[in-house]
Amino acid sequence: MGATNKPNDGPTGNIAPREEAAYALTLSGAERLEALLESDEPMQVVRSLPDRDLYLTIRQVGVVDALPVLALASPTQVQHVLDLESWRQDRFDPDRAGAWMAVLAESGEPTFKQFLLHADDELLVVLLAGWARVSQIEFDDQIPIHGAGEGDMGDERGFAGPDSFHRFSPERQEHAPAVRKMVDLLFRNEPERYQRLLMDALWQLPSELEEQARHWRQSRLEEHGFPGAEEAMEIYLPPKGVRTDQEAPLSTELAGASASLVFPTVGEGWLGSLADDLPPAEQDHVMHQVSALANRVLVADHLDTGDPESHQAAARKAAATIGIALSARFASDGRSVATVLREMPVIELFREGYAKIETMKQDSHRLLQEGWPSTAPNALDLVDPPLRQRLAGLVDRAPLYYQVPMGDTKEMFREFRSLDEVLETQTALDLVRRIGSIFVDRLGLDINRLLEESTDFPHGNPTFSTLMMTMMAWHAARKEVRLEPLPEDVLADFLRIVASRRTADDQAPERALTALVRRLTETVELAPRDGAALQGFGQACLPALRAECGQMDPGAPPNQRTVSCLLIR
Repeated sequence: MGATNKPNDGPTGNIAPREEAAYALTLSGAERLEALLESDEPMQVVRSLPDRDLYLTIRQVGVVDALPVLALASPTQVQHVLDLESWRQDRFDPDRAGAWMAVLAESGEPTFKQFLLHADDELLVVLLAGWARVSQIEFDDQIPIHGAGEGDMGDERGFAGPDSFHRFSPERQEHAPAVRKMVDLLFRNEPERYQRLLMDALWQLPSELEEQARHWRQSRLEEHGFPGAEEAMEIYLPPKGVRTDQEAPLSTELAGASASLVFPTVGEGWLGSLADDLPPAEQDHVMHQVSALANRVLVADHLDTGDPESHQAAARKAAATIGIALSARFASDGRSVATVLREMPVIELFREGYAKIETMKQDSHRLLQEGWPSTAPNALDLVDPPLRQRLAGLVDRAPLYYQVPMGDTKEMFREFRSLDEVLETQTALDLVRRIGSIFVDRLGLDINRLLEESTDFPHGNPTFSTLMMTMMAWHAARKEVRLEPLPEDVLADFLRIVASRRTADDQAPERALTALVRRLTETVELAPRDGAALQGFGQACLPALRAECGQMDPGAPPNQRTVSCLLIR
């Protein structure tokens, strides 16, 4: 998991290609390329890279800069690049695949030729049909072999292939040279196969061609540790409670890329705490298990296999969700983390962590279907931000954490990264449930009527915070528990005795809030936790009240356009 030292020469003065490749993967960017290309045997070193490591290297340093490395790659390595890049989920993307074929053509004829000779027919057929767009040349349109015109340079219809009986019309003109090079190489080296591929591309149904290519692609991906969708979804099953000695480890054959490539922040969190508490062999085992788990996340979450950020996002989610489970087990240092990892499979820890998130999702759906929001179509409009966004993040297909914008950070929905974020969201969900229930179930709030009567509310629509401060104003000024808009005399008295700093002391709002909660506890029999939730929610509403009303003159009450924290008649 740490940096690997540069290998020393062996007894014969040579360094094994695999060791040189492992060392190169500890470097970044230009240094990695330099280490690969300036070795004594660059081809052997490049081909010693695991297929996925080569792919991530190419994408991370840039395709143009990585062309010399791609030129040294084996057909199997090139095939893996295309398997990851050429598909959108289960659909073949001819333009995307064609772009990589154009890159291969630029890498040099030997590499391109070897790939074509080793590629399965199904992939080449879908390329010929969807990217090269092969068609037959009609008899009256036929040109002689070695003829001029279309046979040499082509025209707006495309160009004739080397047999002069088929036309190729790639949609993107810049791909035409790569198409020409591909069909020429196939025709020269395997003429019978060339004819067979063209016949399949012309006469088989596109859906059947794609399904056949998808089948073989999936077989290859499984060999690289990317399971099928059904198997991948098993990571989201409930925890089984099994221990390491009760469950076989995840298959890691060809599954794991180097930690530095897939886990760019490997030194952070629980992964970084293992260096002093697990022997190197056990560290490697854990990293391979987490990498294999990340592959399953990538497939199960329908992420783009052709995007390095998707690989890293899957790895971050795998590590973070395991981290949630470790925190819930109070494993906070390297020694305690190592103890848990020796006892529990990483997939079981992932399930434990995700179960906490899934429980919140189920609770949110239950609230929407059976709780106070079910009383009105637009009930959630009453929920204040960020509580509303926290709830919205849970009800999506994949539950997400809502990050409140702070400073230069923008608001965003993202995966949960820690147990603290889970607990924070859990608290928000509980607050939404309790506050809404108090207003709707205990105080009889008619949400539909409120929203209908507030269509001219200049600040969007009233929220629970608006209702909370309005109710506090009624109680402070008239000792009544009401939710109606404040008339001018009630508003003036509230400003005078509570809200305005010109006439009331700084602690007046807190006293008014406490008195209201005490009154509600007595009259509607609030449970202690409901009372605490209402007190906490009201406390969060007071800064807006102070900001809007603190400097107002009680003798000149405001109107609704200048105040959003109160309902004013």
